[in-house]
Amino acid sequence: MRKIFVNIVVLTACIVLMIGCYGCGQTTVEMPHNPFDGNELIIGDDYTVDEALKRINVYSSARLTDFLPQKYVENPEYEDIRKAIQDNSDIDDTFKSYLEDFVNKLEASNYNIDLRPFYMNISMLKVAYVGESEMTSIIQQPNGQGVFMPDIHTVYLNKDGNKDIVYAVIPHEIGHMLNNLYFEYKGYTVIRDFCKAVNYGFILEEGLDSLFVDTLYEIDPKELPYRIPNNYSQVLINGTDYSFEKYVNGSVIDYQSVLDNSVKDILPEYDFDDLLFDISNANNDYKHDAYNSETYKSLDLIFSTVYFDSIINENSTSNEIREAYDDYISIVSAQDPEGVILNKDMVNKALEEVLTRKNISLDVH
Repeated sequence: MRKIFVNIVVLTACIVLMIGCYGCGQTTVEMPHNPFDGNELIIGDDYTVDEALKRINVYSSARLTDFLPQKYVENPEYEDIRKAIQDNSDIDDTFKSYLEDFVNKLEASNYNIDLRPFYMNISMLKVAYVGESEMTSIIQQPNGQGVFMPDIHTVYLNKDGNKDIVYAVIPHEIGHMLNNLYFEYKGYTVIRDFCKAVNYGFILEEGLDSLFVDTLYEIDPKELPYRIPNNYSQVLINGTDYSFEKYVNGSVIDYQSVLDNSVKDILPEYDFDDLLFDISNANNDYKHDAYNSETYKSLDLIFSTVYFDSIINENSTSNEIREAYDDYISIVSAQDPEGVILNKDMVNKALEEVLTRKNISLDVH
């Protein structure tokens, strides 16, 4: 059994994708480490090659250089991206304005990110407006507002959807274009995305996308898509050096490493295997009775423990500790407007355990 956060990260994945690719042509760049030697699966430091599926999963932006069509090898300037938006006749003017706004905010933030996947996606992007029933069929769940399908370079938007939340949904889908990319290389489908280091789940990756897009748009957390995993993500990366740059340029492997290094001594006794699918379903189940179960009480204990441990130290004052407690309650409450998730008994227990371990005396009740 692996430790808790190794398993948490196994959940991290992206929007459920259809199998396929958009042919970008071949390049003369040779594959690294000679992966075409007849083996079923070749595993490199930051890529794998699956001969049976004719698929290459790339886990870092740096490795993309070995596979990209030559015209996309160099990192583009923001003006190149703006030109690609205007030159793409498959994007309507309204969506172009959303893309340009996103680009402006991204440029102003001065992040050190690989823009090549974003540039390629925009160059090949199609935007399709579909009705409620078709959207439900595409994403296999009701009430969907939008989805980005990187394998076919298409954004689907619900033309019958809730117009009041489009300002949150569209930036969320554009955010996926930063590190989700499918293209063809010598008969193989190359997949560059955050989550393809694993093969199931998608909740925490969705939360990260929402969380980092929120930093660009200053969206009220209560209005964010995937607000429950957004809460998980905010708690998990608090106090670490995990950043927007690492999210865009890396993969779930990097996320796993950051979390493991930051919490391996905090909760060594937890075995998270039995909770995997409960967490993966949390975004859909947050209104249901499941959150009254022992499973979700344990989740509250786990996440509040991580949060308090990252903030509270031996020199923390009573006011600082109480502020950390109130902040955690505020974070969860913002993601949980109907008050079905937060279990203060578990939060109190977590704080008491952290204080005891750090030899701090404070009555939290």
